[in-house]
Amino acid sequence: MLKKDPNNFLKQKGTLYLIILILALGLTLFFIFHKPLPKYYEKKDFALGTWVNVVVASDKIDSEKLADIAFNEMRRIERKFSKNIESSVISQLNEKRSIIADKETLFLIKAAINYADLTGSAFDPTVGAIIKLWDSMI
Repeated sequence: MLKKDPNNFLKQKGTLYLIILILALGLTLFFIFHKPLPKYYEKKDFALGTWVNVVVASDKIDSEKLADIAFNEMRRIERKFSKNIESSVISQLNEKRSIIADKETLFLIKAAINYADLTGSAFDPTVGAIIKLWDSMI
């Protein structure tokens, strides 16, 4: 008859407990760090004088709503700063040569001047009037 070895029984029991512990730890880590894949939403529309494609992914806020917010902001910026809209700040500045500017407009003008300096005038925010004059001569 075979004798049961108590050491062998303890080894088997310890191995079983180790496997259960590793599985429990693995499952715990999986559920803690696993996040569902975000749902992507893509919207293409015309804004700022060109076709714009916005891709949004969010698991907290509706992605479609975020894309709409982005396009609404682009339309607001276009209405405010477009040279082609008569009521815009830029059109008023080009026409009157002087305006009372808000903080956003001042920031934009200062940034444009800064980029002109940084690029050695390769970026020139004043070139619009020259292009308009050139177009009218052709």
